[in-house]
Amino acid sequence: MMQGDAYAVPFVIRQGGTAVTPQMVAAVELTIGTLSRVWPGEVSYDDKKGQWLFPLTQEQTMAFAEGKVPTQVRVKFVDDRVVGAQGGAINVVESASKGVI
Repeated sequence: MMQGDAYAVPFVIRQGGTAVTPQMVAAVELTIGTLSRVWPGEVSYDDKKGQWLFPLTQEQTMAFAEGKVPTQVRVKFVDDRVVGAQGGAINVVESASKGVI
């Protein structure tokens, strides 16, 4: 991701090889760096792609330092189990432009 980009970062969540969908969960918390978003509410789910979408604004991506940013997921399943896991790191590229349009 480049500093200053604004878009939704896709997450694919799997439990034992099975894709985790909204029908299976009571809540999902996604974290990028120190920013967290939850479903239902701030995170959406794309049924066609099987992806959870974490929205980021230009201001938020501009605040990330250049380099690797960790990701994490925590899922509360409908049976009340709560499972967390580290995701892959996101590489943040420094933007030459520091303006927000």
